[in-house]
Amino acid sequence: MEAYAYLHNDAICAMVEKIQGGAIGKVRLIEACFFTGAPKDGDIRWIKEWGGGSVYDLGCYSISLAQRILGEVPESIDAISHFAESGVDDFCHMYFQYPSGAMATLGCGFVARGRSDRMVIHGDKASLWADIKFNQEGLCVFDILSDEGSEHFEYNVKNNYALEVEQLGRCIADGEKPHVSEDFSLTVCEIIDRVLEKINY
Repeated sequence: MEAYAYLHNDAICAMVEKIQGGAIGKVRLIEACFFTGAPKDGDIRWIKEWGGGSVYDLGCYSISLAQRILGEVPESIDAISHFAESGVDDFCHMYFQYPSGAMATLGCGFVARGRSDRMVIHGDKASLWADIKFNQEGLCVFDILSDEGSEHFEYNVKNNYALEVEQLGRCIADGEKPHVSEDFSLTVCEIIDRVLEKINY
C-alpha cells in the first residue's frame, strides 16, 4: 500500500486538522498540483506496462490530499491529458465534484522546467494557502486568509519518511491509529482508476 509519507508531515497534519475543524468554513474548492521536469529516457515513469505516467507518479499526491481533507468520494470526475510517445500520460488535469458540493481542480505532469507544487483550499469563510511541497522537510508554512485578516503558521518538519516510520512504530507498540489506513489507500486507488478510465489510459 502507498502510505503517503507527506501525510505524516506536521504542517500537513495541522493544516488538515484546522480545515476539518472549521477554520475556513465549509470547503468549496481544493486546488492542488504537482509538476516536475521530464524523467530521463528509459525511466520507469515512461513505461506504461510498469505503471508509468504522471497520474500514477504525481497525481496520486493531489488526489490523496483532497481525499484526506474531504473524506468523501467524488460523485463525478472529468479529466483531460496529453500522452507521450511511449503511451503514458505526461500531463493530466482533473476536476472532481463531491456530494457535499465541494470541488477539486488537480493537476500533474512531467512538463515543468523544474518542480512546482501547489496547495490552496478555499472555504466559505476563508482560504488556506500552503507554501509546502509534497514530502518537504524543514520549514513548512501556511496562511489562513479571510476578510478579517490572516493567520500565519510555521512548522519545522523532520524527514517525512522518518515520521512515517516513527508512526508505524507507535501503531504497532501503542495501538495508535495510522494516518493512512488500508481503506484510505484503496479509496485513492479507486479514484485513480476512475481518472485513468476517463483519459482512456
